Amino acid sequence: MLAYGRGPQSLSEQLGITLEAAKEAIELYFKTYPDIARWLEETSRYAVQNRFAVDPIGRIRHFAFNPGDRKEVASVRRESKNFPIQAVNADVIKLALFYCHCYFPFGGAVKIVNVIHDEINAECPPDMAEFVHHKIKELMETAGNEIITDVPILADAIYGENWGIKE
Repeated sequence: MLAYGRGPQSLSEQLGITLEAAKEAIELYFKTYPDIARWLEETSRYAVQNRFAVDPIGRIRHFAFNPGDRKEVASVRRESKNFPIQAVNADVIKLALFYCHCYFPFGGAVKIVNVIHDEINAECPPDMAEFVHHKIKELMETAGNEIITDVPILADAIYGENWGIKE
């Protein structure tokens, strides 16, 4: 949440904490992860100066705004921080889906039934559930590590009898 540029007011409302506690949490987060703070600042400054942002694989998002309007500049700063993160997430999930399609061919026992943001939901016979859940996790991590190469990408995976019962 904080890497996307969330501010103290929004964080306090989402977490149900005081504004002061939210400010302290944000300060601690960026003190713990100073490279994230630096990257966010550089990314948003670049977007305001150049009127575009670039994601790690080269996709460009242009911004049209009035540089004299503080609200518009603040909006570009927020959106430019969010853009590369969301774009890479979309690329990773698409590549993971491609790998799933290659590994679990159409018409087979495993069916990809839904994708929500960074989540792949599959259905399979109960005796395959544990294997499928490990394989999809592996395929997601493979996709992530092919696109983001400077830090390891890990995925979580759970399974259950239905979407309400997950292990």
